[in-house]
Amino acid sequence: MTGSVAAVPYSAGFESVACSLCGANDFSPLICLEEDFEYLGILEDAKSRGEFRIVRCNQCSLVYLNPRPSLEQVLHYYPKEYCCFAELPPKSPLIAVFYRVLVRLKARELFPHLPADGVLLDFGCGTGHWLTSLRPLAGPEQRFIGIDASEVAIRELRDSGIEAYCGDDETLLEAVEPESVDLILLNHVLEHVPEPVETLRRLGRVLKPGGRIHAATPNIDAWDRRWFGKHWVGGWHVPRHFTHFDRATVARCASEAGFEISELRSSLEAASHWAMALQTALARRIGWHPSPGKLRMGIYPLILAASMGIAIVQSLVSRTSVMTFVLRKASP
Repeated sequence: MTGSVAAVPYSAGFESVACSLCGANDFSPLICLEEDFEYLGILEDAKSRGEFRIVRCNQCSLVYLNPRPSLEQVLHYYPKEYCCFAELPPKSPLIAVFYRVLVRLKARELFPHLPADGVLLDFGCGTGHWLTSLRPLAGPEQRFIGIDASEVAIRELRDSGIEAYCGDDETLLEAVEPESVDLILLNHVLEHVPEPVETLRRLGRVLKPGGRIHAATPNIDAWDRRWFGKHWVGGWHVPRHFTHFDRATVARCASEAGFEISELRSSLEAASHWAMALQTALARRIGWHPSPGKLRMGIYPLILAASMGIAIVQSLVSRTSVMTFVLRKASP
């Protein structure tokens, strides 16, 4: 009688890495997740189950995934159903309202710093929902550019009429002239790249003097991260999030890359982390594995609406689990 052989976890082939901020190979385990719960049932079992270990550097306190997939391996964790490739605006009426509010807030944040003939670069744009949503609100001479590593995403963006290029920070100068960009949107990208400081340095080369980077990233120094632990799946997002920042480590990365921070604040976008953590805790309790699509259907919009109130209170008395920050390139 032949027994079934369990698939070897894909994570067994991940590579051990040193801290990308200080270079030390001295760390303490913080948490270990046994599955990529967000994409369980979409990715094959060998990839979605395994050992995803997150550690804290004992020298500089940076939190990072170790071991982590190589750049070739990590591509397997971005399926066509990946959330950043989802259709936007969303079909759910409640989430669509939430999204429209976010677009208006993003326009109010960005456009005062974009000249009438300025250039905005969305680096790591995915299918470019920010670009396509903001473009109708922009001036006729303002230029919008998207760059992403996904050929499929870039093809969709080009089909919508936006200038877009397939590439990463290493090939950035092949698409964009040095010191030609006024404003860079870096929305939930820094946590995905293997060398955050080097990525910021490369982005700085295409910025005009005085240009700005408007960025967002999860903040691990927040109530929900500590309370939910392994259920905080939107923040951990294993194994796609290589680095997990708090205010001190994001400030150090900016300084190492030659930027000054002009703003650093909490974002109400953290409501999505509360909603996903609450739904994940419930789903695990009853043995349900919701797909990324189903997370945006059913009860998720109601949980998200309730979580917005939680995030507002959290932002008033503490720090939310998403932070936005503005980096400025020094003028001569």
